[in-house]
Amino acid sequence: MAKPDTGWYDRAKNAQKLSVFSSLSKGLWGPLFPRVITDFNAFSTQLKLGVSLTTATAAPDEAENSFGGADILFVAGDKFEFKASGQKDQVTIGPLEQGHTRTLAWDFGKGAQNRKACILMRANPTTGGRTIGNPCLIAFAIHEVVHALGLVEHTPNGGDLFEATPQLRAGAKNKPDDDKFEVNGGKTIPPLFLLGTTIARIQKLWPTPIP
Repeated sequence: MAKPDTGWYDRAKNAQKLSVFSSLSKGLWGPLFPRVITDFNAFSTQLKLGVSLTTATAAPDEAENSFGGADILFVAGDKFEFKASGQKDQVTIGPLEQGHTRTLAWDFGKGAQNRKACILMRANPTTGGRTIGNPCLIAFAIHEVVHALGLVEHTPNGGDLFEATPQLRAGAKNKPDDDKFEVNGGKTIPPLFLLGTTIARIQKLWPTPIP
């Protein structure tokens, strides 16, 4: 049975923004993290997804029941113990994954609502003895952002950025920016795209507030 999508707590949902903190100043993801934010925001504006990302200055607060710090923590590695708001969860990247996202939800009397999330990306994804190209890595990260927005199950039957098991199609060894991943139907990413059904799921979780 498919797990239902889970919205964020009302204050975040009404602001239509989620803050993201990354301590990754070096390594592969240090310079890529700002691009993940800006590229997602441009993509969200284009598709009218109803939510944007901002950069936070502090990690999610670990104190019990705290809303402090970032909404989303962005980290890199094979596994990570995510601590926030008095809870902790082990986040692990599977052998066929480039990233993995976990959300922490509470019941505020309106059913489960997300309060915090953690995006864990593989620290140095490679293909053919070299690092995967930046455009492809950013697309993988934005896939995880879609999970952090509250979407649990991947797009049924695939066919877009939110497909469960896309196939990496590496470019020439000296042209990493030509790397793409192929989804059901033979289309390749980048460029980023979502099917209408996936867009509708996001918009349902992030509706435009009534003035």
